[in-house]
Amino acid sequence: MKRQFVRYPPEGRMVLEDVQPDNGPRYCSHCDFKSAARHIAETDPRTCKCTCHVVDGAALFRDIESNIRRHFYLQETWQYRILSLYVLQCKIAKGLPAVFYVGLGGTKGSGKTSLQAHIVRLARGHVYSNVSIAAFARRMNHGDNICIDEIDESRGKDYDVIRDALLRDGYRANGPKYERWDYKGNAPVAFSVYGPKVFGYRGGLEDALQSRTFPIPSVKPLAGGEEYVFLNLWPEDDGLPDRLDEWGRTTLAKHPPGTLKALVTETGFRAKLRQSVAEVGANRETELSTIALLVAEVAGIEIVEDLRAANEAAKSVGDPEALEHLRIAVRSLVRRAREKGDIGPDGTVRLRQRDVKENVDGYRVQGKQRPFSDRQLAKWRRDLGVNDNMLKHPKNKTTWYIPKSLADAIMSSEDEDEANSLTPVES
Repeated sequence: MKRQFVRYPPEGRMVLEDVQPDNGPRYCSHCDFKSAARHIAETDPRTCKCTCHVVDGAALFRDIESNIRRHFYLQETWQYRILSLYVLQCKIAKGLPAVFYVGLGGTKGSGKTSLQAHIVRLARGHVYSNVSIAAFARRMNHGDNICIDEIDESRGKDYDVIRDALLRDGYRANGPKYERWDYKGNAPVAFSVYGPKVFGYRGGLEDALQSRTFPIPSVKPLAGGEEYVFLNLWPEDDGLPDRLDEWGRTTLAKHPPGTLKALVTETGFRAKLRQSVAEVGANRETELSTIALLVAEVAGIEIVEDLRAANEAAKSVGDPEALEHLRIAVRSLVRRAREKGDIGPDGTVRLRQRDVKENVDGYRVQGKQRPFSDRQLAKWRRDLGVNDNMLKHPKNKTTWYIPKSLADAIMSSEDEDEANSLTPVES
C-alpha cells in the first residue's frame, strides 16, 4: 500500500490517493469517488480515525529536503535540514509558543531571492514586498509565514516600519500586535505579526534579530550551476504543499499546546536539548533549539546533530559586508589624514566619529542599504579594532584615536580601486 498524488483530467487537479497495485479494497473504507481527498476535506481529524488523515512527518521531511537539494546548492547538509524543518514549522506555528527564523545571507546574485521564493511556495506563505499597510493587514493572519527579501535595504519609512515590526515582535505567539492609526480610513489598524520568517540580508544581523534566527549562507555552486538555473525557471513542488497542509492540520489536532508543554519537560527531550547547544540556560541557543526540537519531535525527526552544527555556525556569523563598509570608510579617512599630515607625533590618526558615520552611511545609501544606527556603528567599530579606550570627546565631539599599528593594519588590505570609492568629508 502506498499513497501518492495523482492528476485527474480534465481539471488537472492533484488529489491524494491510496493506491493498491492489485486494485483490491481501498485502504480507507470511508472514502468513495476516486480518492480520499474529499473525505479529508469534509471530516475532522480530531474525531475521525480514518487513515486518510495520516501523513508521515519523517517521510514528509525527507521529501522536502530532497526537493530543496534538487533546486538549490548549499554547502552543508545541516543547512538543507534546517530549511526543511522551517517548512514543517510553518504548518504548525499556530500551535507553538514561539518560532525560529531563517536568515539567508549572501551577496547579490547568490540565489537568496530564488531560495526564499521556493520556501514560501512550499509553505504557502506571504511575500512581504511593496504593499500598503491596509493591504498587508487584510492578508496577514496570526501564525502565517512570511518571506522578506533584503532586510537591510531601506524602501521608505512606511515599508521599513512594518518590516521591522514583523521581525522584532513576530517570533512570540503572545507578542504585541502591530498598531497604527490609518489616517485615510480614520481608524486604527492592528494585526498580528506572529509567524515564521525567512528573510535575505546582504549585511549582517543585529543582536536582537540574531537571537531569533538560524543564519544560512547562500552561495553559488562552483560548477554545474546552470542546472539550478534551469530547474528554478520551472520549479517543482512535488505535491508537497497539499501534503504539508494535511500534516499541519493533523499535527495541530494531535498536539494541542498542553501536550507540547508536557513534551518539553520530558527527560528525553531535555537530553536532546543538552546535546544540541553548548550551554543550556537563558540564552539564544536554548530558546531557538527548544522550538526547533519541538517541531522535530512531533514530526518524528532526529535533528540534534544538525542543530548543534547550526548553533556552532551561528556563533561565527559576522557582518562581512557592513564591516567592510566601515573599513572602507575608515581607510579613506585615514589615507586623507595622512596625506594632509593630520596625525600625531607617534602616528596616531584622529578621526571624528561624525565624519566616519557620514562616509559609511553615504556608501550604504548608494547600495540601497539602511544607514548605521548608533548601536550598529559602535558594534562594528569594536569589530574593526577601535575599542572604547580609543575614544575621546573633546568639546563633546566624539573622536577616534587610532594607533599607528591599527591604522596600518586597516590600510594593509586596501583594494587597488578603492582609493576613489568614497569622498572623505572635509573636517
